[in-house]
Amino acid sequence: MQHAVARSVVAHLVADPCFGDRAQLLVSAAGVDELPGHPEQLRAPLIARAAAIAITPVDAYTGLFNQDSVPGDVPQLCSQLAIICQDAIAEPAANLSSIDALAQLWPHVAGDERPALRRAFLTSLARRQQIDGASVSRAILREWQRDQPTLVSTQPSVAGLAGLLAEPTARDAYLALSVYLAPGIDLAMVFRVLGTLAVQELLRRHDPDGAIAGMVAGSVAGERLATRVAPEVMATLAAQFAHRLWWLRHRAGLKPVLTCLDSTVGPLGEAIASGDINQAQRAARVASQTGKFWDPVWNEVGRLVASGHPEWKRITTAAVAIAARQGPGGIAPDDAAALATVLCARGVTDRYRRPTPPCIVAS
Repeated sequence: MQHAVARSVVAHLVADPCFGDRAQLLVSAAGVDELPGHPEQLRAPLIARAAAIAITPVDAYTGLFNQDSVPGDVPQLCSQLAIICQDAIAEPAANLSSIDALAQLWPHVAGDERPALRRAFLTSLARRQQIDGASVSRAILREWQRDQPTLVSTQPSVAGLAGLLAEPTARDAYLALSVYLAPGIDLAMVFRVLGTLAVQELLRRHDPDGAIAGMVAGSVAGERLATRVAPEVMATLAAQFAHRLWWLRHRAGLKPVLTCLDSTVGPLGEAIASGDINQAQRAARVASQTGKFWDPVWNEVGRLVASGHPEWKRITTAAVAIAARQGPGGIAPDDAAALATVLCARGVTDRYRRPTPPCIVAS
């Protein structure tokens, strides 16, 4: 992140008493030109749009954690905040994303600004509303762990971890995950795989409130934090994160995406504009293999941001999170199709909708 751009973002944040969605969008905007496709043209309008989000007056956090020393470097900051987040469990993905966003800014924040930003982070934790059953405490995790026999640790993989989302109860889902949380496990890879499972959920379920997209963003943050925070802390955060993903599959009432029998494949931009999710998914998979994915995607994101589309925040979060998951080899087909799904499934289609062919419910 360029220092001058980071400083412009900090200037928008120091007066905000809460380090929440607005802050995360500003940080994402500051680094957007470093993502695949390098959409530098998106940075200025995205910063302006995020900065224009109204600041909600709230009572600042006054608890004991605000009395702790303010960390001087990024690893200390991440460690301090991650330990706190083990018990501030209302929104585990948002917690991880907030820590990561603050960590990206920290080297560019002046010493006299750091207490205010750390306090804003603590305020955001205190304001997050817990949903019954959607979060799990450390005490419950310890209770479930007592039921788990001693097992040889297993390295995480999509095939191995996919089963946790199919488990009928939250306890069973945790037991399916726990073998991947033993000492010595690559916790960055655990978060990577959980992010892949979240991407697969985006392919199969409508995400009107951006909850699944937020999980993808949280998984990226978890990957980064795994190298900076003690393993026992990150293991707890991974378990809480996985529980929320399981809850979204089974308890959130998200409607499935219908799978159409048509196999038409056209240009990605036209497919997204059509409102036909299946066509957009197919076009995205093809574009991911031909190197023609990011230009139409960033153009569409830029258009929605510039117009102030009602869903620009959710769509930007998903686009940045999925882009951040990619390596130098290009975008994975599932990731491409998931992002096309988010772009195509927005509440208002601005151009046209093609007639929908016969459909079946996705499994």
